[in-house]
Amino acid sequence: MPQSLLAAATDPNLAETAAASTRRRSTTHPGLAHPAEFWSQAVALSGTHGVSMVARASRLDYDALPELRGRVQQPGDLLDA
Repeated sequence: MPQSLLAAATDPNLAETAAASTRRRSTTHPGLAHPAEFWSQAVALSGTHGVSMVARASRLDYDALPELRGRVQQPGDLLDA
């Protein structure tokens, strides 16, 4: 089993973030951005699981996630931007 799928299977927060990304992609217009709450959760998870794993599990832009991670000082910072 690929590492991203194994982590998603063992961490309920990562599994929920991956599922939310899949749901959003299937129900919204292509190219529509994820909400700030979603990105905040992904940034928080990348601190635990690493950028690569979160990006693969949630099918996120690998380059955008570390950029956001560098801008976030505390949980919820993206919500204030």
